[in-house]
Amino acid sequence: MELINRYKNKTHLVSKVYLNSLIQKKHAKNSAKYLKDCDIFIGWSGSSLEALIEAKKQNKITILERGSSHYNYQMQILSEVNENFIPEYNTWQRELLEYQLADYISIPSSYVKRTFIKNGISENKLIVNPYGVDLNEFKQIKKEDEIFRIIFAGGGTFRKGYHLLLQAFSELNLDNCELWHLGSVQEEMKPYLKKYKTKKCKAFKLESEPNLGERGKKIRDERHGPTSWVSITLTEGKFRQVRKMTSAVGFPTLRLVRVRVGNIHLNDLKAGEVLEVSSFDV
Repeated sequence: MELINRYKNKTHLVSKVYLNSLIQKKHAKNSAKYLKDCDIFIGWSGSSLEALIEAKKQNKITILERGSSHYNYQMQILSEVNENFIPEYNTWQRELLEYQLADYISIPSSYVKRTFIKNGISENKLIVNPYGVDLNEFKQIKKEDEIFRIIFAGGGTFRKGYHLLLQAFSELNLDNCELWHLGSVQEEMKPYLKKYKTKKCKAFKLESEPNLGERGKKIRDERHGPTSWVSITLTEGKFRQVRKMTSAVGFPTLRLVRVRVGNIHLNDLKAGEVLEVSSFDV
């Protein structure tokens, strides 16, 4: 077992799907060895089939732990959002057999419960056991800024809808908002990340406030504390890029003024005015 895990991500001779299946079966068979002295068997979905079969032979109470929606529902969603998705059929079939064999299935939410009922699992078989947290260890602290943060903790994978999260956050286009990802990003997701990255830009802090005149709507004055000005030169722009960049480092953009496009300087050009140019060399 230790040897299999050691080479799980390194071998080029055996497919990853086959190795996953081998590990699941080995784990379940090893678990079955310890059933003699227990009254209740609790197993993790996808890795408990052989142990469940043995537990049923010994008339043990069996509980299957499932941390996500019904496998059928999950496969349906994944196939809808990616036409190239190929499911692991062996794991799929193991899961469905486990659902049938287990006396009870422990699930984390009412949402997951609905997916099981929709796929023919009796409500009497389902135990909703929400994930908990020790509030003595994790306490709410006072927020030190006004940035609205969304935190995604977990692996950036297709199966977890990571690409949909990025798309939704981008399309929402929320002001003064950040998306934090705590975890790794798998290779399959890296092509999706390209559209959210830009080429490097140049930025520096201005020593004095530029002479730009009064803005139409005043949103901040001396009562709110000092402000600073920065110069940012972009070579590739994304939607609301500057505002998102400054917000990400704790300084929301209060005023944004374009001073040139390529080599064309706007100078004193006012909002709504048009300047005719003889050539446009960027």
